[in-house]
Amino acid sequence: MRQRRKTDTERKTMRAILIALALTLATLPAWAQTITPVPLPPEAEAAVKKGLIAANAQQWLIAIQSFQEARKSVPADAPVLFYNLGLAESKIPGRELRAIAWFGAYLAATPNAPNAAAVNDAIVGLQIKNQGNLNRLIKTVQDAASQTTQNKEGHLSSVARLLAEAGDATSALKIAYLLPETEGHGDDWRGGALKAIADAQLDAGDIVGAQRTADLILVGKDLTEEKIAEAQLDAGDIVGAQRTADVIHSVEFKPGCLIADAQIKARDIAGAQKTLASALKNADLIQNPYVKSLEQSHIAYVQMKVGDIAGALRTADLIQDGYVKSRAQQDIANARSKVGSTSNPPFFYDWLDKIDDVNTLNDCALNTGPFLDLAGYLKALPPSDDLQEVFHGLFDTAFKIAKAQNIIYKMQKRQAKQ
Repeated sequence: MRQRRKTDTERKTMRAILIALALTLATLPAWAQTITPVPLPPEAEAAVKKGLIAANAQQWLIAIQSFQEARKSVPADAPVLFYNLGLAESKIPGRELRAIAWFGAYLAATPNAPNAAAVNDAIVGLQIKNQGNLNRLIKTVQDAASQTTQNKEGHLSSVARLLAEAGDATSALKIAYLLPETEGHGDDWRGGALKAIADAQLDAGDIVGAQRTADLILVGKDLTEEKIAEAQLDAGDIVGAQRTADVIHSVEFKPGCLIADAQIKARDIAGAQKTLASALKNADLIQNPYVKSLEQSHIAYVQMKVGDIAGALRTADLIQDGYVKSRAQQDIANARSKVGSTSNPPFFYDWLDKIDDVNTLNDCALNTGPFLDLAGYLKALPPSDDLQEVFHGLFDTAFKIAKAQNIIYKMQKRQAKQ
């Protein structure tokens, strides 16, 4: 019993130390002191204590490592750790997007936090820093492009795409119109650049700008129009998506299933059924058997969601590809228990997925080189006397950062609406 009282005393003392340390972190902004420490398991408390001591000594990497260690022994929704990690990562140049994501997770887990306004102000400051870093990197990419003598059109097209992804569509369009229309291929170079610019504008949430850019494309813009319709649906503009779908010529790119799904979510069941009937007619016109099978499987699944089980099964029976057919039938069977379900995981898990992602093939894997140590990552690029290789290394890095920036910003906007 005496030993237990001693343990309780030690724990109270440790908590007092944690609070004292949190209140004496002179290197952190004043608003950083407004979060209230919460009880944690002993091993987590020890790791947090070490992290706070490291932060007080401005040893940010050690602080981050300690806070990450604490995550291993606490529930996934421990907002105090998201908060501490956001503060620590914000102190390391080049980690702005990671810091924003940590703060995003913190606000998702505690939307009514007393310091929410100040955290949002800090996020704006981090956005400005990240954009400044990206602008400097883009200038380096442009300089590298100007020094190359081979494939000038390809490099200019890439620069236009990068500028648009970074939010400078005006400069991107100016470059696009410097590109020639390749003889025998319609508007190949220019059209390719315009399509990439429209895609980038959609990434940045500029649907109106993407529509204007799409209007400039002379050949093969159906895929771009489909992407615009998808973005309109994401923004809740079902009517706008229907108008966009009407101008798409190829039946393979008509987003009927997506529109019907949005109508279901909007409780417009009659509208969804009408859209699905039209989608079935369009699917029957698709020449490629495999593509037709995929479209029919999508239609069957949405029919299931609208409650038309018999119709979904009839559509699945039309599918020619054996594998796609069996998958569609299995999806229908699985969906029966999920129709009408509204349960979703907490939104902070979306942030953690980005922060912990180490897959370099993903567009927003924040636990990879460019987001952990940009300067070191650039220095580590393979040295080469080939200016084209140098250009591509710089471009790939800049585009990855711009792409991730847009993904993070869209997540913030979506969270703000919830």
